[in-house]
Amino acid sequence: MRLHPLDLHLVRALALPALLMALATFSIACESQGLAGDAPSMPLLENDLPACAAALETYFDRGAIRPPGQATGYEADHEAVIGAAFAEAFAVGVEGDLQGMVERLADVRIDHPDSPGTRVAAYTVCQEIALGAVLFRPPMGSGLPVMAWRTGEARRVIVEAPHPWFERFTLEQGVEAFVEHGARALIVSGVHRCASHHEVACSGRTSVCGDEGSYRESDPAHNPASVFHAMHVALSEAYRQHYAISLHGVGHQRVIVSDGTELRAGAEGPIGAAALDLHALLQGEAEVESCNGVREMGHSERYCGTTNAQGRHLNDSDDVCLESADHTAHRFMHLEQPMHVRATEDLRHAVIERVFDRLDPLGAR
Repeated sequence: MRLHPLDLHLVRALALPALLMALATFSIACESQGLAGDAPSMPLLENDLPACAAALETYFDRGAIRPPGQATGYEADHEAVIGAAFAEAFAVGVEGDLQGMVERLADVRIDHPDSPGTRVAAYTVCQEIALGAVLFRPPMGSGLPVMAWRTGEARRVIVEAPHPWFERFTLEQGVEAFVEHGARALIVSGVHRCASHHEVACSGRTSVCGDEGSYRESDPAHNPASVFHAMHVALSEAYRQHYAISLHGVGHQRVIVSDGTELRAGAEGPIGAAALDLHALLQGEAEVESCNGVREMGHSERYCGTTNAQGRHLNDSDDVCLESADHTAHRFMHLEQPMHVRATEDLRHAVIERVFDRLDPLGAR
């Protein structure tokens, strides 16, 4: 699915610079409005936006998202254009103009996934008043991410699930973190990480999609031109006292915690302290290792998220596509979990609750 009638090569050449400019403009706007901390709380009122037709969690179901699957030839070229438009619209919404945000998003059109040539909005927006949440929903089968945003009081955590259709139960854990544990926002990828045939030009190698090579364009954890990444940047710039947790699954029996670097931050920082809390919580269930030199636990040199675009952004990499960060901002948590931790509902909840209570102790419940 591509934006039409824009030429594919023109999109490749111009879309990413447009996205980066939009995100930079949004960041500057946040600073000029005094949002170097967090955007002000903005409780939803009845009829601020159209009401969601169903419970919010149902929109994150596989059947509601209908993600393009592995090796289906998903084309991500249009995502940078949509991401730039989302950043501009969200900047209006976080200022309190929700109607203006919706109007700007309504102007962003894509081909309908099931009816080429039929133009539809890339995103529709509704509110779930009971949760105080705004939902950003793309057409089913579009491959675009789904996002929920709590505008009022919330835990100071943004939860991200970049591989929900590859790493099972990270979707369920993310939805639980938002609906039941009060996260500020949830971003869920709408496409299998191996759906695209094209590789990104960013650093990092993987064999998850077959032969070893670069990450695919459909992998939003490694594609800074994705809408997923644009949503991450918009949220984390608006809420600069918030943390971002990237949920992942790993094929062995260890939990691995990282701040997106391999720097020896130890347990003094919030991410290392959270790793230590999980070490205590999961005794007898799983070994917990840290990439950041927490002395009380094992050290991991793999699965540290150093090529993760969202982690590189929060850790102030000079080039999130090509350069790992050389310091940590203590705002990003890359969380690898074995299957039995992800698949066991009580353990999933316990992990989120323990991490939230460490990262946001003032909001601890």
